[in-house]
Amino acid sequence: ERDLELHSLVGVQLDARRWLTCDQVHRDVVSQLRIPGYALGVTMVKAATFILRFDQPARHNAVLGRGPLHAGNTRCTSCHGHASSWRRAQAS
Repeated sequence: ERDLELHSLVGVQLDARRWLTCDQVHRDVVSQLRIPGYALGVTMVKAATFILRFDQPARHNAVLGRGPLHAGNTRCTSCHGHASSWRRAQAS
């Protein structure tokens, strides 16, 4: 659990007119953050909800400290919105 907290964020798509795939989220987030593809793993938890797992806590923290991310021309919370940590998402 501690590893997930240090490396992972939950991304929630805010504009669900068009569902995103893990590949779309991965491609767009890697591009925006200008990080190598191997530095990010994306898993779909359910429709419009993704876990973004970074290879380093520093990358995770950088995303928490920035504004919205965009993926597939839609709005998300971490994929185009704000990021919530794994622990906060688990608590809700």
